[in-house]
Amino acid sequence: RLLLEWQQTIKMSETSDPSSADSAVRAPNQDIKTRKVVTCFVMDEQRDLVLVLKRSDKVGSYRGRWAGVSGTLEESDPSLLHAAFREIQEETKLFQSTSSSLTGEIRFARRGEIFTVFDEKRNTNWQVHPHLFYITHPSVSVEIDWEHSEFQWVKPCRLFQLDRNQETVPGLGKAFASVYWCPKSLKESVDWIEQDRAHGATQLGHYFLREILHNQVLSSEESCLSLMTWSEFIRMIKSLTWAIMKARPSMKPVFAGVGCDYLCRLGQILGFDPDGLLQIDYAKQALQASIDKTTQSLDSLCQHGSNLIMSRIRSFQSSQSQAFRIISISRSSTIEA
Repeated sequence: RLLLEWQQTIKMSETSDPSSADSAVRAPNQDIKTRKVVTCFVMDEQRDLVLVLKRSDKVGSYRGRWAGVSGTLEESDPSLLHAAFREIQEETKLFQSTSSSLTGEIRFARRGEIFTVFDEKRNTNWQVHPHLFYITHPSVSVEIDWEHSEFQWVKPCRLFQLDRNQETVPGLGKAFASVYWCPKSLKESVDWIEQDRAHGATQLGHYFLREILHNQVLSSEESCLSLMTWSEFIRMIKSLTWAIMKARPSMKPVFAGVGCDYLCRLGQILGFDPDGLLQIDYAKQALQASIDKTTQSLDSLCQHGSNLIMSRIRSFQSSQSQAFRIISISRSSTIEA
């Protein structure tokens, strides 16, 4: 199952819009309705707060539940992103700038992996398309419409707690986990990988496991991991991996490989319930096994490279050649070896 989910992530990385991979969603029974829903999370990046809204008694579903900004895709919407901006403006009055003279109050950050939530009472498959947006300045003013009775800016951990307490619309935690990166320093690390030209793919794959997943995600004091389910944790890891594959498309196979290796090791250790709470010690145990594997690969690369170069040096010395050249297809990993 993990491998099938990972194939979806690879497919996401091959498109500019990961939410467009509708073929990965199983075709529903003809008697079951399917509705596409955009679920938008508006965040204050500086204060690490996310906007949640309580659904009013006037709506037709999930009254009194907390939600993000959400709504169905309409025929007039040319794209999912257009639908997301439209829903945000309708439900909060926050706007995207369409004129160079206006700053705009929100900016698009990223999309998350689509998933479906079956509503047995309404015989409906909600096909959820998560989106993340950041406000452009802290003084923005939210004005809710009739669909909601109140709103709050809460810490991400509070959103997961509301979901655990079943005070949210179904799947809200799962949708948020697919677009939220914790801690905030992860974005800087992803940007560093995108800009780095001194290391090879194998080294960067090792950096992804050791520095990003181990030293930041699983060791962060500001993390919400203790409130996440296994399914939510996996979605966050896949979101990070997809972002890195998109940043360095030529190295996509390596990042996909280390990510898949980690997910498979999780499955081997646990055989876990996807909706059960994440057990961080087990997550670290599986990650360390993946790190050890990439460390062994790097050591092997260095050893074989050094042996090859030394053998050539001895060969040239025995033939009394004055000079020789080393031609490499890589100016990073091979040279460092």
